Amino acid sequence: MSEHRLNALGASMPTLPTAGAFTVAFIPDSQNLVKDDSVSFLTQMAWLVANKAAHNIQMVVHVGDIVNDPGTIASPGTAQWAAADAGFALLDAGAVPYMVALGNHDYDDGGSGGRITAVFDSYFPQSRFTGQAGWSGGFLDGVTADNSYRVVTISGVAYLFLQLECGPRQAVVDWANALLTTHADKLVILTTHGYLGNEGEQMIVGSLWYVSGPFLPCLQGKDLWDQLVSQHDNIIWVQSGHILYSDYTASNPALRFDLSPRRQDVLASGHIVNQVGANFQNTVGTGQGYLRLVQFDPALRRATVQTISPVAGLALADDSNQFTVTY
Repeated sequence: MSEHRLNALGASMPTLPTAGAFTVAFIPDSQNLVKDDSVSFLTQMAWLVANKAAHNIQMVVHVGDIVNDPGTIASPGTAQWAAADAGFALLDAGAVPYMVALGNHDYDDGGSGGRITAVFDSYFPQSRFTGQAGWSGGFLDGVTADNSYRVVTISGVAYLFLQLECGPRQAVVDWANALLTTHADKLVILTTHGYLGNEGEQMIVGSLWYVSGPFLPCLQGKDLWDQLVSQHDNIIWVQSGHILYSDYTASNPALRFDLSPRRQDVLASGHIVNQVGANFQNTVGTGQGYLRLVQFDPALRRATVQTISPVAGLALADDSNQFTVTY
């Protein structure tokens, strides 16, 4: 992994290489932004709206941990949820479609009582998503929008965007398997909060940042690979967040960046699966507003990744945060 390099925003931003290319924008864990710097969160969202057309942004996906302190329905973390709500309201107003994969911090009381989503549901009910482009339903418990999917046709190619809960339960993965078998003709972009570990490994129980506590029993990253991802020839991208740099003093503490692991596995069929993690919540400035832009070029079967901060006006130019892969 190379040392982080910073470019002025715009200096290394790629143009869309073909008329059929499009962008998926991933919002890494925003918990510290909405907690301590909500103005920067609004700046992120405003940039996505303003650049929707220029970058052909077809979907925005939050990787989870929207907030840091969710509270409970009796005592919610109102200020943080209100800040998150205001940011996503900009996407609503700009007609930018988005999905949210819940992180452990998004469940009531941080998941200490199990998979209760009452506070999340009060701000982000299903009705907030059902009118958006491509909404197709999901493995829906009650009124939550977790474990949902979209089917969107982009330049004549059908894509299925799937988001799974933090540490998916077996029943959810069984449902996802059936779903992807039914939609074997579509290319799949999958997001779940906890999947890759710090070194790019698919997490197992005991990994540094494995999904634990009240979420157990659940499937970890390696389980998801074995039981879901490796079983389908149409998953081209798996995106996660969650993990943190384990030793902030190992590099310049004034310019610390959380890890951005990635790996590429090839199935027996020859199908390539890219798996990528990103989380900048402890980067200087409570995350400094970094976004992941992934530009998919279906003609070349190529994805180009940029990591940019509309807040700092910078792009990360190292090979963990700026790279091109095939799929």
